[in-house]
Amino acid sequence: MLLPRRIPSLSISAVLSVALFLAYGGAVWAQSGSRVSVSIDLSAISDQHYRSWDIVALEQRLTVRLVQGGFAVVPLKTTPTIRLVLSVEKGALHVGGSLSPSKKTRRRQINRGTGQLKDTHLEIVHKSVALVRELANDLPKQAASRPTSQPTSQPASSPAQSQPTGKSPAGKAVETVFFAAAQANKTTVEIEPWHFDVGFSASWLYRIERHDSQFGLLFRAQKKPWVMTGSFFFAPASVDELHVFEWGAEIGAARHIQLASSLSLDLGVQIGLLHHHYSLHLKNDTAGTSGAAGTTGDSGDRIAFLASLKGRLIWHLDERVAASVWVAPGLTSQSRTHRVDGVPVWMHSEFRLESGITLLIRVF
Repeated sequence: MLLPRRIPSLSISAVLSVALFLAYGGAVWAQSGSRVSVSIDLSAISDQHYRSWDIVALEQRLTVRLVQGGFAVVPLKTTPTIRLVLSVEKGALHVGGSLSPSKKTRRRQINRGTGQLKDTHLEIVHKSVALVRELANDLPKQAASRPTSQPTSQPASSPAQSQPTGKSPAGKAVETVFFAAAQANKTTVEIEPWHFDVGFSASWLYRIERHDSQFGLLFRAQKKPWVMTGSFFFAPASVDELHVFEWGAEIGAARHIQLASSLSLDLGVQIGLLHHHYSLHLKNDTAGTSGAAGTTGDSGDRIAFLASLKGRLIWHLDERVAASVWVAPGLTSQSRTHRVDGVPVWMHSEFRLESGITLLIRVF
């Protein structure tokens, strides 16, 4: 397989995986003439696109799926039956397939959305395999296999012929190692991984008798189609001599709905605890909540249960950053009223309605 002259730094495991895939594909091509041979040409991709499109991971996934589909993936210099050429033009990845010896060609274009790059990889792999199948179906029956003279006359000990496929005595070992690597990569390709986000939010909190500003920190774990969330929030408030500070924590679960390539919706429920702290500082000639004249202050803490429904609309700005707007009607187990000289100065109901915005950053 041909690669660009300047290749970004690759992990050892990635290089070994591709090498094993090629070794197995070449062995199959040499030992069985019934499989259509396919090569993947990446020479038209620049260094910059090599990194931004993560071509190494794409090549591994495409190789695995082609072999699973019954094709033999071989180096370009073996004159494959079908040649796949990948290139990047104007922000889109183009896959061109040519059939030898008829030179029949087909072409596909895959635009890169604002969602996850792995999702785009899955689309590229799917369309590339479908393109190869279309070209293979156009082969005459007698041309579907390699000419018998080429593999049968090829001596197993010929250094020039055995170089692309590895040494024939090690064929079974290579095949065994390949299937172990293919099984590991199959999980990576077909199973949606967990994604973890951290978010910072600012919201408006309405509780019938009053409204306050609220700020929070969100932890979000997603494995389609489900989302698990954990959040911490606080809401400071002040009225004359009364100072109130509320904070709480919630956990929840939601259903993730993909509306468009860059737009999604989470619908779920949350439960948690709400801690209410107040402090009242009075002048010496004012009667406080204790009812005794001359007191200088009063303070206390209360804890209540909290439950809410939450809908979150998420706009994915790029692979790692997203912005969301959300609304969450809910209930607390207790209401609160603070009085000074018998006059209510601060209160909130059991019902609460939250609405805000959140900036989400993907951690991994």
